[in-house]
Amino acid sequence: MNAQGIALAADSAVTLDSSLKPSSGGRAFSTADKIFGITPRDPIAAMVHGSASFMGIPWETVLKTYRRSLGTRSLPTVADYAADFAAFLERSTALFPADVRARQVRKEVRSRFLRIREQMELTLEQALQDRGSVNRHWVERALAEVVNDFFDLYKEASPVRGMTPDEAHRLTGKYNDSIIKVQEHVFQGLPVSRACRSQLDLKQAKK
Repeated sequence: MNAQGIALAADSAVTLDSSLKPSSGGRAFSTADKIFGITPRDPIAAMVHGSASFMGIPWETVLKTYRRSLGTRSLPTVADYAADFAAFLERSTALFPADVRARQVRKEVRSRFLRIREQMELTLEQALQDRGSVNRHWVERALAEVVNDFFDLYKEASPVRGMTPDEAHRLTGKYNDSIIKVQEHVFQGLPVSRACRSQLDLKQAKK
């Protein structure tokens, strides 16, 4: 990097996300493009890091579709290109139709709920080793504590860049039915109190 610009370089190893086929798991590839020119009009490029796909769609497809959507437009700054690309991702119903977006929400929520369940199982295993047995009330109270700890961390986390608290609240409201179904599936067999269930419905999202 110097006063004239910056050079982009990358290896060719990527992991292909499996959002569209949750049961298949991710796949690793050792030969993949990670750097893509955005427009021939300006020295602008995008570089992929980590996963080779976004919501199940390969980044190569996403970026080439965005490049076509730019046409002959030229934007003033790199920041303008970044903002325009983010807006493209948000409005592109062709690449990301409603069912794909809903599936991604379920996937993200499920992964976080599974972390809670895994922690609860560790807590229960330790308790059984220490006590020999626990009753239903103990499990319900322990689960509530694990959920509270998780949400305490959530409240301390930085908000998603570019998303206001009101937008986050509307998002959880829009997908609330899906969130409840994921919750019921992940926590089936565990005694979930009414207060704890309300938290897991994500109705307590930051406002």
